[in-house]
Amino acid sequence: MPEDWIPKEIGGLPLHPLVVHATVVLIPLTALVAVLFLVPRFRAALRWPMVLLAAAALGSAYAAVLSGRNFEKTQVPAGAANTELADVVNRHQQLGNQLLYIVIAFTIVVWIAAYVLRPVGETGPFPRESDDDVGEEGVTRLDTIVRVVVAGLVIVGAVAVGVQTVRVGEQGAKAVWNPTGDVDYGIGSLQ
Repeated sequence: MPEDWIPKEIGGLPLHPLVVHATVVLIPLTALVAVLFLVPRFRAALRWPMVLLAAAALGSAYAAVLSGRNFEKTQVPAGAANTELADVVNRHQQLGNQLLYIVIAFTIVVWIAAYVLRPVGETGPFPRESDDDVGEEGVTRLDTIVRVVVAGLVIVGAVAVGVQTVRVGEQGAKAVWNPTGDVDYGIGSLQ
């Protein structure tokens, strides 16, 4: 991916930490809205916000990956390929790349859900039992199966993006605050 077109800094601050804050908010928010969208009474209100949030989450994840590559070039010295910091940053980058692919898949699932599980009253395939315009065949078994599978994929995707976001963030925090793992912040003494 070409990362040269994305700026390295904004106002003297590195872009990556700024973009990451948007990503950390947008991805879990999209997951929450997508799960709430599965509740029939919320569908009409959450359909388009869910679609737009998914697009914004995808864009922010992509920007985080690109800006992270730029940030790595400035933070990890060129000859430091086998240092503890380089290993932690590399693991963070791998997890971030995985998150991007998971967000891509989740965005596709969310957009499919917005179409298949549309609110009552909107026409299209996969009729609902309460729609007035259901044809002679009514709701087929296949229609029900498709809706259940899509809803299941939304739930699995929401959990996957949530868990992976935490994993990436934890590794990123380790890269910034404790790359060697030898700092004890006294958390064990609080127990």
